[in-house]
Amino acid sequence: MKKHEYTIDILRVLADGRFHSMQTIADEVQVNRTTVFHFVEILVMRGMAETFVGGAKFGGVRLLRPFIFNYIEVSNTEKQIIVSALMKTEQTPRVRDLVAKLSVG
Repeated sequence: MKKHEYTIDILRVLADGRFHSMQTIADEVQVNRTTVFHFVEILVMRGMAETFVGGAKFGGVRLLRPFIFNYIEVSNTEKQIIVSALMKTEQTPRVRDLVAKLSVG
């Protein structure tokens, strides 16, 4: 299995936000536990996941925030175009939140 394939599979397991043991993830993704451990280390270092040590029944890893699988990068100009278009729509609370998030940075 190629790295990008198991990476996506591990993230799919973790996407529910619950704690999962390294072994459970490894079994589901069909890779060894060490592979899962190394990937989880990267997630933790980037602030995307947390681990909990508490024995076989209580230890595990979970994502800290929802993970978006389908994303695209946009330039600042494209962000401005999107914000401008959103400003012309009905200003629901979610639209206002999205505009605020896009306007930062």
